[in-house]
Amino acid sequence: METRRLGARVMDRGGMPVPKPKPQVIIKRERRGALAHVRRAVRDTVWRRDGGRCRACQRRRGQHVHHLRYRSHGGRWTTANCLLLCHACHQDVHAALLVVIGANADQPDGVHFEARRWW
Repeated sequence: METRRLGARVMDRGGMPVPKPKPQVIIKRERRGALAHVRRAVRDTVWRRDGGRCRACQRRRGQHVHHLRYRSHGGRWTTANCLLLCHACHQDVHAALLVVIGANADQPDGVHFEARRWW
């Protein structure tokens, strides 16, 4: 395709403007590999420590690793900060229907749960 410059615009042979090529946008993604081995090791340790059961209801299906101090609030991937919860209890914790009381999940009596009812 033959083009010619007319002022600041580039036109093709038929006099139609040729769109400028858009610069490539490089989206930087979080480096997943940087902490993957730490997260995997902590997850495996937490799973063994909690016996593969939810710490709130003792259910064995649909387990999630929950952070006592949220990662967004500076919580770290440590076994003392993580515990195993089933999907339902994990949702209840984040909806404030189930409150986790305690600061150290590594201690047998370091964490207990309190149900909150809104009715």
